[in-house]
Amino acid sequence: MTRVSQEHVIKRWLELEVRKPEVPSADVESLTEREALDELLNAKPGAASFLWRETPIEWREVTLSRHAFERLRLIDGPEKLSWRALSPDETVLGAARRIARCNAAGGTNLDYLTAKTGVDVRRVRSIAENPLNEPLVLLDRRNCHPPRVMDGNYRATARALNLVEMGTYDPVSAYIGVPSRLVLKPIRTFVYGLVRRRRRRTW
Repeated sequence: MTRVSQEHVIKRWLELEVRKPEVPSADVESLTEREALDELLNAKPGAASFLWRETPIEWREVTLSRHAFERLRLIDGPEKLSWRALSPDETVLGAARRIARCNAAGGTNLDYLTAKTGVDVRRVRSIAENPLNEPLVLLDRRNCHPPRVMDGNYRATARALNLVEMGTYDPVSAYIGVPSRLVLKPIRTFVYGLVRRRRRRTW
């Protein structure tokens, strides 16, 4: 586990985005952190919005154990849409299991699943056959739930598909962010409650 800056995470994420034909090219390394964040928000306005909404965030680069990977949740979103529609339990493993079941039932079922959920499940299968090694971007809100995949849902589900179908797990690297203010709030609440109880005993 290695501590990394938010600027490093933003630029690595943006580098992946500018490879896509629909995203304008940019000299990522020449950008300031703010400029890189603006470009990333333009490219991924929904997925990347937590970067400013939940600041400050502490970042670490990690290699996920199989157990940690199996517990990952997909990106949040409207119920019954996109990734949440594909995986009712919201986990990466749940999405992979559903794709595996449809694939076993016949190729046309994959097209039906794509139409029903909006997730390109054939793309997931294609990535599973040629795995990509770019780190995932995870967010851990420390709310008793496993981290969510904020970037790399296709890559993560493809890795999980190989795990489901072949039982193999190649360690996955990730940047994991923890919003600092969400940790401080329960502490403040606890201290405030403790002070109130002490005051009651002295009145």
